[in-house]
Amino acid sequence: ARVAPRAAARAGWVVNLALDAGLAHGPDAWPLVAAARAALVSRGVTVRLPVAGRHQVANAMLALALAEQLDLDLERVGPALQEVALPPGRWETHDAADRTVIHDAYNANPASMLAALETVAAIRRDRPLVLAVGSMLELGATTAAGPARLAGADVRPRPAAVGAVGESGPAR
Repeated sequence: ARVAPRAAARAGWVVNLALDAGLAHGPDAWPLVAAARAALVSRGVTVRLPVAGRHQVANAMLALALAEQLDLDLERVGPALQEVALPPGRWETHDAADRTVIHDAYNANPASMLAALETVAAIRRDRPLVLAVGSMLELGATTAAGPARLAGADVRPRPAAVGAVGESGPAR
């Protein structure tokens, strides 16, 4: 909420959206279906997202809201969103040896990792969770604080094992 007034002072227009009711841009419905993927309905357009998680619904809603502001045809934008693909190493899920393995080592940051863990809770089916995470180098001077913030978070589900690649710092 604090960003919108500051952005409005610098931009011609600002899109403010929410997954919950109350703002001009928000979905009519966004149930998480198979494997925590959303079937998003907004302004009469249905989008079946190929990526999982509530945070991806917010990303898709932002794209739809911006498309609407730019007078783009939502009937064409919706199907394009259904084709979105994440790069390798971003939210790859695997079932192995009765465990749910999440490989999210590409461009990791605390917010994306916490969103991934929230999504895991919806799909893991009470199986042990194994995470593969990467360096948070894009955080610049606060890089070292990223993993510490995650380690201190009250994360549910608790991972059974975490594998860190890159310059993640010493294990604690």
